[in-house]
Amino acid sequence: MSAPSPLRGPLRAGRDPSSAAEPQVAYATHLDLDWHVDFAARAIRGVATWTMVARGNRAVFDLRNVQVHQVAVDGNSCQWAVQEHHAELGQKLVVSLSPAEKTEVRITYTTSPDAMALQWLGPSMTDGKGRPAVFTPC
Repeated sequence: MSAPSPLRGPLRAGRDPSSAAEPQVAYATHLDLDWHVDFAARAIRGVATWTMVARGNRAVFDLRNVQVHQVAVDGNSCQWAVQEHHAELGQKLVVSLSPAEKTEVRITYTTSPDAMALQWLGPSMTDGKGRPAVFTPC
């Protein structure tokens, strides 16, 4: 009996009701994060560089309480827009792409202090009580 082959490509099980993403159009194969965590401001300033397979002309990313400053595809400026998605799910970032087996989408952003995906702990709430911490339950 042979082992099952690893999953290749987007999930085939249908659309995720908790996401605006369209993995049948574009999906990620790798994510590189470069963050500056600002505990005083309760914000993360960073760059997310997504390596993707683009089967169509766009990639859709979920956002909530995030300010997008700049988006580039393969090192070049591109068209992008933040659009309303759903009251409970937040917004979506739509990035224009050209179909490609490998493309790189670089998103520069800052999170808001009320970003639901981040939980900020003051020093008194951490082991040793000396330093703050941040984590994501997502």
